[in-house]
Amino acid sequence: MKKSWLLIGGGLFAALIVAAIVVVLAVEPKESSYDPASPEGVVQGYLRAIRDEDFEQAKRHIDPAALENCQDPNTWNSFAREQLENTTVTLRRASITGTTADVAVNIQQQESGVFASRAGYGYQVSFRLAKRNGQWLLGGSSPRELPWPLYGCPKPVRPPL
Repeated sequence: MKKSWLLIGGGLFAALIVAAIVVVLAVEPKESSYDPASPEGVVQGYLRAIRDEDFEQAKRHIDPAALENCQDPNTWNSFAREQLENTTVTLRRASITGTTADVAVNIQQQESGVFASRAGYGYQVSFRLAKRNGQWLLGGSSPRELPWPLYGCPKPVRPPL
């Protein structure tokens, strides 16, 4: 009789462990959604557009002055989207001072490959925004710089004299 209770108890314990594992694997963390008109929402919309390779939508979140200085079509390519693969972006902080805003996010990238660590690596990125005509726009820290994951803009090639 004691042996059967032990088997039943062990079976129930094992079933509970399996059920807990299934629940943990089945429940995916939900992506937060921010007001699209807020600085956080602009950054989120920009990164979603890059992830989806909707570069025209991504450009709508950037100050036209920065885009005007960056006409090279090679800037907008799948490399930017690849920077978001296996990446988790979490909001760290957002601050607004008058018509400027700073949105800081943590980037956690998972590595793959033979020598990859399980934890991957992480770093922080700050997005600077300016309010223009009532709309928050990503401005970069200089007119020749686009926001992460694009950053630099290739210099235009000048024809020889």
